[in-house]
Amino acid sequence: AGCNVIGFYTHEVPSQMLVVQPIKEDAEGFSKEQLKPMIDDTPVLRETFYPETGRRDSRNTILKKSFPGGFLVMVGSNSASGFRRRDIQRVFLEEVDGYGRVARGSSTNAEGDPVTLAVKRTQNYDDRLIYENSTPTIKGQSRIEHDYNLSDQRRYYVPCPFCGHMQVLKWRNLRWEDNDPATVAYTCGEISKDGELKAGCGKAIEEHHKQTMLRNGEWRASHPGRRIIGFHIWAAYSPFTTWERLVEEWLNAQGNNELLQVFVNTVLGETWEGPAGEQIDHTGLLARRERYTTDVPAGVGLLTVGTDVQGDRLEVSIWGWGAGEEQWLIDHKVLWGDPHHDEVWRQLDVVLKREWKHASGADLRIRAMGVDAGGHHTLEVHSYCAARFSRGVMVMAMRGANVPGAAALQTPSPKSKAKGRLWTMGTEALKDLLYARLKLTTAAPGYVHFPIQVEDEYFRQLASEKAVTRYVRSRPVRQYQLKAGHRNEALDCAVLALAALIALGPIRDHLGVLVDQVNEAGRSGRKARPAGKRRRQRRAGTLSRGVEV
Repeated sequence: AGCNVIGFYTHEVPSQMLVVQPIKEDAEGFSKEQLKPMIDDTPVLRETFYPETGRRDSRNTILKKSFPGGFLVMVGSNSASGFRRRDIQRVFLEEVDGYGRVARGSSTNAEGDPVTLAVKRTQNYDDRLIYENSTPTIKGQSRIEHDYNLSDQRRYYVPCPFCGHMQVLKWRNLRWEDNDPATVAYTCGEISKDGELKAGCGKAIEEHHKQTMLRNGEWRASHPGRRIIGFHIWAAYSPFTTWERLVEEWLNAQGNNELLQVFVNTVLGETWEGPAGEQIDHTGLLARRERYTTDVPAGVGLLTVGTDVQGDRLEVSIWGWGAGEEQWLIDHKVLWGDPHHDEVWRQLDVVLKREWKHASGADLRIRAMGVDAGGHHTLEVHSYCAARFSRGVMVMAMRGANVPGAAALQTPSPKSKAKGRLWTMGTEALKDLLYARLKLTTAAPGYVHFPIQVEDEYFRQLASEKAVTRYVRSRPVRQYQLKAGHRNEALDCAVLALAALIALGPIRDHLGVLVDQVNEAGRSGRKARPAGKRRRQRRAGTLSRGVEV
């Protein structure tokens, strides 16, 4: 629908237009896969847009199309620069529920809500147009639901082929027998939730009636006179699918909340308000605290750190790892200070250089640390990590990937030789792994231990997010959403520490051997040497980048 409106205004009322997609890659895909085919297949548009010359032409690029009297620019919602320096008469907000929002009123765009930023570009025009569409997502979190509720709420009414009763098609009116989708028919009338027929004739309408009903239908507003015009439509009206297919999809989704959410969002066109997304109960974690006899329990063979960077502090979690990646929280610290200044980074150096007493008597040092580089202190993080990468410990600047389905950790490009360069985390994959481990209730590979001194707020932060399904270019994507009223620094630190472990590479497969070596070092009075400090001649009992005894 957005392409049709763009095509109309380009040809009939040329002006300055802006298309906002969830991310830049979506904008590029929209340009190549939807806009260009429409232009190529529509003679009047082929003649209107400046032709592609095959050379570098600023008038016609993937993300900008020019024509006499105007232009069309396409941006990602997370690009602050995409909204600057432009006066726009017509804005097209595509898939607004995919704009990276964790809650209404917050955004991944550093300069604020992308919808508000885009609308502000139109303030110099009295005859502006603001067009918005989306597959809805989560009840209470959906931008499109919120904005549709402010509109005149138009729905498409179609006549019954038997009695002429005008009605909006509803899911509850589709009826079938014995779980057989082939028997589906639409019952004419207004049916209450308890099954009582309130209006209409109640006759069974077959699929072959649909086209005639659609041709004779009309849009009607629930709230006539409102300034905003809004339309709702769902898959039962579509000429490209059948009611039988919709019933098949519904039956296949039974017993699977993720599939049910996809059905509700993409077929019914409604927000999901079923059972809460996959999440962790923090009170159960609180009850699992243990009293360690030393800094580091006997099962630990290696330490990593995750450091989250905030505007007035660093939050630091030290994690220990043992056989099968059984893991122990060793400590969580808050280092107060402005990350723009050196003092708070010197405090982090103290943590990095500290020796931790192992239950065997050995002194253990940190092997790897991931530092959050995705906020407002990127330069400071890169500077800190680059200066310390080779000092016997891997200190890595890390940020979350900007694409769904990313691998748990992507190493820096081999073209970049600078140490301390950027590592990219697939945060969904890492959180899936961590939350699956938090659900384990008995000691086993992957089980997570906590020391007795950790307080309730830490566990609230660790369990602060829940897995939900959102839509990117109309495809379901699993993402984590922050619970209302929660902070997530502890979770971010745990994810960074896990990513630091993964960055150590093959050593993950030998954690059990490292535990044995550390315990042997403690019993013999020798020191467990930190990673990176290698002897010139390797001998038996040495693991690459691991513990040496």
